[in-house]
Amino acid sequence: MPYELAFTKQISTEDLDIYINDCCFGGDVISEHLLPTIRTHYTDIQHEQEDWGWFLWFTCGPTKLAVDSFCDDSKAGAYRIHLTSQVKRTFFGYTISDTAELEELKGRLTGLLEGWIDGSLSEAVLDKNHEPIDAG
Repeated sequence: MPYELAFTKQISTEDLDIYINDCCFGGDVISEHLLPTIRTHYTDIQHEQEDWGWFLWFTCGPTKLAVDSFCDDSKAGAYRIHLTSQVKRTFFGYTISDTAELEELKGRLTGLLEGWIDGSLSEAVLDKNHEPIDAG
């Protein structure tokens, strides 16, 4: 299942006009921090802003991986990152799936973020609709 990593990081930027929406604020800075590691371990990398935030999409063999970042509060520096893996269906397209590649990605990015963010990193497991799964 997908994961959500939530954290705080004070990000400053001079050009606020580059952001489509408030939820996009700082996503470019987060992506730039993660990109060197992504480039080292993965292929077919796409990196862009959408109206919901920023994405890094890439592959590891036949597995498609995604790192989607969202700003919840730019003044507080509150951010969330969703990590997702997809595998090819038998007939059409791809489906979200638990994969070893996702676990490896989570380990890499958790280590990278923990030394960079302002506080602690919280982690949640998400369902296929990217909603938190109740741990209780």
